Amino acid sequence: MFYYSQKRGKPKFVLALWIVILRKQARIMILSFKNQDNNQKKRIMKSVLLYFVLLVGICNTVDAQIALAVAKNDNGSSVKYSLMVGATLDEAYEKAQKDLEEQGFENIFVLRSSEETGHNLKSGNYVLIVSSRKNGGRFFVSYGLGVSEKSKAEAIQRAITHLKEWDLGYEKDHGYSIEKEGTIEDFYPKEEEENN
Repeated sequence: MFYYSQKRGKPKFVLALWIVILRKQARIMILSFKNQDNNQKKRIMKSVLLYFVLLVGICNTVDAQIALAVAKNDNGSSVKYSLMVGATLDEAYEKAQKDLEEQGFENIFVLRSSEETGHNLKSGNYVLIVSSRKNGGRFFVSYGLGVSEKSKAEAIQRAITHLKEWDLGYEKDHGYSIEKEGTIEDFYPKEEEENN
């Protein structure tokens, strides 16, 4: 199984170079395939399969993106959240939703967002904030998630933006607290796990 890359700043041209080399090598083997006997054809096919596996492995070592889903009660208040990463935002959203479904929740909302909140970033600081208040005599809870490659402060501002996108009644005087924070890299398997 391939894991998300823990190495930051890996130049994209290295990945592109590997893809070009593997494609070129596969093309050479396929073109020479017609002029070979059966044993050589089997070797060529094994090599093409190996190159394909290497190509898929290289492409799957991309960094992760982060997503938030919440389970809500009948009043629209959040009762549980799930924070997940995936190779794409859609994969992360699916994982977060599935996590809540497996816990038995039915009223699940995937809190998609604009690029302003940084959910599409593949590395950096993330901050999950929670706000609670009385709404019509009932307790109301909402969450917001922000990600920034620059700073925790920017991640907090982005989390507030995200919270406002999903809680139209939120006002600054309602306040918020930090529920969870860290870096997206915290979600990656540790070096020891990869070696097992």
